[in-house]
Formats: sequence, structure tokens, C-alpha cells
Amino acid sequence: MDGIVFVVDSQPERMETNIEAFEGMEKSLDQQGYDVSKMPVVLQYNKRDIPGAVSIRELEATFNTTKRPHFEAVANRGEGVMETLQSISQAVIHELKGGETK
Repeated sequence: MDGIVFVVDSQPERMETNIEAFEGMEKSLDQQGYDVSKMPVVLQYNKRDIPGAVSIRELEATFNTTKRPHFEAVANRGEGVMETLQSISQAVIHELKGGETK
């Protein structure tokens, strides 16, 4: 695995599931010998168009304490999708060339 895009559903009722999935991903990667802190990771905060979406501030505090790249998205309209893909692609290429991730 060269990099991760973790997609977070911005609906408040999905926060617990998001947290469980994030923690499960980290645990699974650790069990497989990956150090997620050393991997390129981009977060995509999806469904930003819904009324009452969880604030970016709260999402960042919950999922992005290490200040990795993040993008707001409305995937069903294609908003934020290409930006996310470009970011993870660039981070993976940088890492494969021997650089450190941002």
C-alpha cells in the first residue's frame, strides 16, 4: 500500500461509524506491519452540502490532529474528488522518490 484516502461522511449521525472505521483502519494497518504515521494520507470530508453537516473544525479535531491534507467534497456532484485524487497521487509520488510526506 502506498497511500490512503480516508473518506469521512459529514452527517452528524455517521460520526460514531466514521470514528470506528478510522480506528479500525489504523489497527488493521498496524497488524499488517504498516506505520500509518509514515504513510501519505489524505482526508476527504464528504457530503458537505447536507444541512447540519459536522463542522470542519470538529472533523479536523477528530480525524486530523497531525494536519494532513484534507478536502471538502460533495462526491455525487464530483466536487472535491479530483483535488483529493491529485493530492494523494502527488504525496505517493513524493514518498516513492524518497521524500517525506507533508
